[in-house]
Amino acid sequence: MQFWEYLDPISEEKRLKGGNRKQKNDLIMSMNPGWIDFWGSVCGG
Repeated sequence: MQFWEYLDPISEEKRLKGGNRKQKNDLIMSMNPGWIDFWGSVCGG
């Protein structure tokens, strides 16, 4: 996801933080159904 305005990611983060657990789990399942941990690929380890 790319943001062209600096307020866009802030408002998106607030929207996500405001959701309930089911909404957050549904979002994860829609984008990463296997719950793959990407931390190593993000931080290079």
